[in-house]
Amino acid sequence: MSSSKVQDLEAFVRTLPKAELHAHLHGSVREDTLRALGCTGFVAQGRTLEECFALFATIHDAVQDVNAVRRVAEDVVRDFAQDNVRYLELRSTPRATAHMTKHEYLVTVADAVRTAGAKHDVLVRLLVSLDRARDPSDANDSLDVVKALPAHAKAMIVGVDLSGNPTKGRFADFVPALTRARSELGLKVTIHCGEVHDDNEVAEILAFAPDRLGHALHVPASLRAKGLPVVECCPTSNIKTLALDALHEHPVLPPVDWAHLVVCTDDAGVFETSLTKEMTMVAHEFRLSRDQIAQLTRAPLRHAFAHPKDIRSLEMRLWPSQTSSSSSRL
Repeated sequence: MSSSKVQDLEAFVRTLPKAELHAHLHGSVREDTLRALGCTGFVAQGRTLEECFALFATIHDAVQDVNAVRRVAEDVVRDFAQDNVRYLELRSTPRATAHMTKHEYLVTVADAVRTAGAKHDVLVRLLVSLDRARDPSDANDSLDVVKALPAHAKAMIVGVDLSGNPTKGRFADFVPALTRARSELGLKVTIHCGEVHDDNEVAEILAFAPDRLGHALHVPASLRAKGLPVVECCPTSNIKTLALDALHEHPVLPPVDWAHLVVCTDDAGVFETSLTKEMTMVAHEFRLSRDQIAQLTRAPLRHAFAHPKDIRSLEMRLWPSQTSSSSSRL
């Protein structure tokens, strides 16, 4: 496909309403926000993986109080809205610093994304990330904070995410916290899975039966053959972390069943991408028709963690002549 046709394809994808299910709040921060926060010295374009990791540290160092948190959350929602994302799940680890508590952090994020979502016409919901590199007691502490949130903030939180350095911690140690999130707090669960080779841990994660999986890059064929939960696939992120030469080398793409995969950004700001770009890459590489692309952009809503009534209302507003039950699958 010529470059002009790819540009036409990207323009088409941008016009379509989209849903984003795997976006880390701090990783989604873009250059203008970074500069507004006083960040300097970072590589602006064409970052290597090492430079991306360095930028993560820069962002975390800059976001130390509720004012910075509010600015980041509002700007990230704005940026997704400009890409015509109409449903957005943002995930973030509750942070305590010298200038704010975990409670203040979560309340600020919840208030900011609710306000920005209303302003930019985006239905936003939050996932609380539990960091596997920390002690499991920190995960339970975060759940205590969620439980104690005021109703207006708690209503924004629809799930938990187990993430962090995949070489740190043991999944089994976080099962009690994940079970508590599901049973006591009524939250959905997504787990970063198979980011490194560890067949035993992948088997443990699948036995837990999470609602969705993040990445699922290294899953034994024997387990994959039994069927997986919906996979959150982040092409640009995966290409960088796996050092792939091209998208056709991706271990998850193309899926056996497109209905069990959603295309996401992971860290749109750090990896210099957008949901439009990610979906355009996939559509171009695997020669999807425009009808298939339209389904690709809408399919994530079937797997969203928001209340079904909220999703139904959004679908009826975005596609008034259709219903979710009548939409065909890829």
